Amino acid sequence: MNIKLRRSKDLCAWSLVEDASGVLTPVLITHHHLEPGLQDNLYGLFYSKREAHAYLKAIAKKHRLCEALLGLEKRIEGKACFGYQVKQCGGACLSLTPIALHNLQLKMVMDIFKVQVWPYSGAIAIEEGGEMIVIDKWCYLGTAINQDELYELAESGDAEFDIDIYKIVKKALSGPYKKQVIEFSA
Repeated sequence: MNIKLRRSKDLCAWSLVEDASGVLTPVLITHHHLEPGLQDNLYGLFYSKREAHAYLKAIAKKHRLCEALLGLEKRIEGKACFGYQVKQCGGACLSLTPIALHNLQLKMVMDIFKVQVWPYSGAIAIEEGGEMIVIDKWCYLGTAINQDELYELAESGDAEFDIDIYKIVKKALSGPYKKQVIEFSA
């Protein structure tokens, strides 16, 4: 039973931006401005805004990060966030924890889910049993059996980014298929 891969129409990711007071704040990048594989400052790929916010709330609780500094609740200067009152925040909102330490904790947690930038200068092909799977910027372009088809696929234009294909290709390129990669320029 074949199931079509889920569409990535509501795909989003977090980007870390430093505000005027030096606090790293996650900003949600929606599918309109999302260029996975080309943007360097992307963390986690999510199917929806709700999933992205749930992830950020979960890491805030697990690592005692301040939800007010993360933008998950309204920030009132000099007042404790709700998480601090229930002992789920380290106190960065009250300067009990240095902002630099809060930023470092956030960066370390987010780095685990950093979206990898496309490591090649153009399209690549992966040899698989007499055929070549053509991929560019984490997007599947098709399968070629000869060099003419290979270049035709590479020149056919950009394919739509799909999070499932990204995960499959990323895993394949970090494993045994790394030695079967053919780099070429269209």
